[in-house]
Amino acid sequence: MLTQAQAFWLQFTNVLVAFIGPVVAVIITIWYQKRAAKKAAQMNLFMDLVSFRDYSPLPWQYFVALNRIDVVFHKQLGIRRLWHEYYDLIQQEQVPAIVTLVKEKRIALLSEIGKYLGYRNIDQIFFQRYYQPMGHYNQIVNDYEIKQELLRVLKKTETLYILGKNE
Repeated sequence: MLTQAQAFWLQFTNVLVAFIGPVVAVIITIWYQKRAAKKAAQMNLFMDLVSFRDYSPLPWQYFVALNRIDVVFHKQLGIRRLWHEYYDLIQQEQVPAIVTLVKEKRIALLSEIGKYLGYRNIDQIFFQRYYQPMGHYNQIVNDYEIKQELLRVLKKTETLYILGKNE
């Protein structure tokens, strides 16, 4: 038989557990969701960098991903150090020697991020391979050349007359 004091403490413990259990569950759920969101942000950034690493011309998604590195990987000092080294290189005039260093540093950065995210079997050779159809690349070059020529003509033209179909 329980004494009155023991019965009181038993009830108190049951009420306390009934209250604390859901609170702990909510705290664990919030922690897990934050952790999953951080991991997803890191993975999305990595996928953008890998997807567009040698795309020509580089799309805005690539630059957005680069600009997120310091925030998304704020605790990974090795990744941030490589990003800052890469940044310093891409700010320089892109002469052939610098272009080679930029490619090497980009591969090192991607490898480091990949290792951190658990892609241990992806080596630097993987990051050196990139597929972009030649027809797609040629179309980009042609578009650029047309724009350059049109700009040259427009800059040299004092007056531009536009005639209608019937004239």
